[in-house]
Amino acid sequence: MKIKILTPEMNFNMPVPLSMGSVAIRAIPESVFEQWRQDAKGPYAYLISRENMLILWEACKEEFKKCKGLEIIHVEAQDGTFVSIIV
Repeated sequence: MKIKILTPEMNFNMPVPLSMGSVAIRAIPESVFEQWRQDAKGPYAYLISRENMLILWEACKEEFKKCKGLEIIHVEAQDGTFVSIIV
């Protein structure tokens, strides 16, 4: 799995074996989650958290093993922020 987060202030690239996905989620800076919450529209901002991302990871990990090369997250913002997670 490859995790890539690019912002004007930060360039974060991390190759991660699927068995270490939860460690990679814990390595994402809290400032990234805060920015995601600020950018979220509607009443869903409170759902964006490290804890929820870990829960989703554990629920989906076995299925991800079957889908090598699948881009599960692709977000591009107008300010140049880019987030991509490829299995």
